[in-house]
Amino acid sequence: TMPPPPYTVIDNQESWFEHFDLVFIDPPHTGYSITASEEARKKMLSVDGDVDALADCIRAWLGRHRRWSSPVYLAGESYGTTRGAALAEKLQNLGVALSGLILVSCAMDLQSVVFTPRNDLPYALFLPAFACVAQYHGKLAGPLAESPAAARAAAERFVVEDYLGALHAGARLAGTSRRRIVKRIAELTGLAPSLVDEKNLRISDYTIFFDLLRDRGLIVGRLDARVTGPMAASRSRDWEFDPGIEAIAAPYTMAAHAYMSETLGVDIQARYEVLSMDAHKQWNWNRGEDKGNAFACTSPDLSRALRRNPHLKVLVASGHYDLGTPYSASDWSLAQLDVPPDVLSRVQHHYFDAGHMMYTREADMMKLKRDLVAWLAG
Repeated sequence: TMPPPPYTVIDNQESWFEHFDLVFIDPPHTGYSITASEEARKKMLSVDGDVDALADCIRAWLGRHRRWSSPVYLAGESYGTTRGAALAEKLQNLGVALSGLILVSCAMDLQSVVFTPRNDLPYALFLPAFACVAQYHGKLAGPLAESPAAARAAAERFVVEDYLGALHAGARLAGTSRRRIVKRIAELTGLAPSLVDEKNLRISDYTIFFDLLRDRGLIVGRLDARVTGPMAASRSRDWEFDPGIEAIAAPYTMAAHAYMSETLGVDIQARYEVLSMDAHKQWNWNRGEDKGNAFACTSPDLSRALRRNPHLKVLVASGHYDLGTPYSASDWSLAQLDVPPDVLSRVQHHYFDAGHMMYTREADMMKLKRDLVAWLAG
């Protein structure tokens, strides 16, 4: 839950600083960064334009600070993983070979995490995370209620053995076969069978947000589904806020401003863009010659970077309670990388009993540090 204000910065005992010189880059229209013209803005607010700008920035920084002889590691979170996967190859094109890539809460394949008509993939890939969340909130029964791991494992088996086939069957699935699938989805998600049937076997993230704890008058967080918030008295399904974001947005924003102004002496009155919805609304997701008939996807870029650079290794971190970029969707994306098994062995996926930002809880932050140290030594 959101702690009470005021908020201050304290020393981080789990800092990565002992392993890296940490360089933070706010891409255009995040933080204090802006573009110089409307033409530049249009270019930067796109998948490829953003990658080009960040690659040039990294290359220029290495030159200006005479760090060409240093190993280069790149870390990104959420959309930063979409960007990071593409940057791995873009930097390779510029003669910058990464030593490692760290992807926190992975979203390389947008098709796996965006619920749209006729795209059944997210319904299958989100289900294990839904089961984990339902178990946490006490909505499951029998063996499924015993542990989060039991709920996840059962859902993962169901997806592979039954659910994908049921989704593929579509309207051809009827009678006893359909009722069996409805019953099992209801058992795994804690939702009423009638609602599962009404949703045509397809449970979206919004259904979980608004219906899992509807009887308690609560909505479920997206970026951390353990966090809940009160519904309006009308029990409306209008999306007003993400309890998972609200728990950390103001504390981090206020603490960061205090650090920049009071400690670093940054005297800028402009707004520091922590999460820009304007940039999000204007974002151009098309890539290359694509005219909008495809989901943005940067995993092929990472596949090529891994094939081209035999020393590139990748660390992926996922939270079991993240309903923005579920761990099971990341599992799928990594399994689809177009590389042979010996190359895929350079990619590690680590899991946390956490949400989208696992470093917001001390125990998970400590685990992330341990995993990082082991990965660097490997």
